[in-house]
Amino acid sequence: MFSGPKTKFFELDACQNAGKVCLVYTERQKEELFKLEESSIWFLDRSYCWHFLAENFAKYFRMMLVHLGLPQWQFLFTAMGPTPWAEQMIVLIAPHLLTDNKIPVTSTELDEVINRIDPNIFKPKSKSLKSKKTIRDNEKHAK
Repeated sequence: MFSGPKTKFFELDACQNAGKVCLVYTERQKEELFKLEESSIWFLDRSYCWHFLAENFAKYFRMMLVHLGLPQWQFLFTAMGPTPWAEQMIVLIAPHLLTDNKIPVTSTELDEVINRIDPNIFKPKSKSLKSKKTIRDNEKHAK
């Protein structure tokens, strides 16, 4: 996969010893006038299989921000997926990152699911104030 004597690897993250995120520089010859170095981000799992993550560091950094830097978020881009512990963390903090092949929900179904707040709960209830006053008045008259 990575051939050439001038290929360079830099480890960016150890991923809790379950794999390594590496910045890989490969030297490519273009028209033999000058050499071009291209960088890309790859994930190396414990079985020494390489998984492509991003074309460059800027795209990888954006991916990291989208995934909130959660533990083992890089595993979402591999066939093995995250460990059960990491998957629970993702479900708790950012469940939208775990995509299932669900049937798309229509807009009418969404309207039924969304909770709506009744604005009347913020209005003071005059009946309850009157009833408390009458109870107090009755207690005063009883004494």
